[in-house]
Amino acid sequence: MKNLILTLFLSLAVCVTANAQVPANQGYLKSSPTHATTDTVDNAETVNQVINIGGFQEVVTIQPILTKISGTAAGVVRLWGSIDGVNFVRVNPTDSLTMTDVATKTKVFIVSPSAYTHYRISYTGVSTMSVKLQTPAIWRKP
Repeated sequence: MKNLILTLFLSLAVCVTANAQVPANQGYLKSSPTHATTDTVDNAETVNQVINIGGFQEVVTIQPILTKISGTAAGVVRLWGSIDGVNFVRVNPTDSLTMTDVATKTKVFIVSPSAYTHYRISYTGVSTMSVKLQTPAIWRKP
C-alpha cells in the first residue's frame, strides 16, 4: 500500500512539473546596464529605464512601481519601444501612468504581440518631490 501511494504521489509530481509554465525571461528595466534596479526621480527631472528583450516575443509585460519618498509626488510614466535601442516611439500614445500624491502607484503595460526589441519607461516628475522608480518586466516567446 505504501508503494502504491508513493508511486501515485511521484506520478502526480511529475505531471504537475511537466505542465508548469515558467516564464521564458524576466528582468528589470535600468537606466544603464550596470545601474541598480531602482532609480530616484527628483522634482521635474525625467528618468529613463531601458531593457533589451531580444527578438520577437509573444507577450511583453512591464510594470513600473512608483513609491513616494518625499514632497508632493506627481508626474507621468510612458512606455516607449525601439527596434535599434536608439530611436524610440510611444508604444500606445493614449496609455500612461499618472502619479498622484499617494504612497505607491503601479500599472501593468501589456504588449502583445511585441513589435520591438527594446523597451523604455520614461518618468517625468513635477514640482518638488522625490519618487523611487522600479520596473520589473517579463516576456514570453510563442
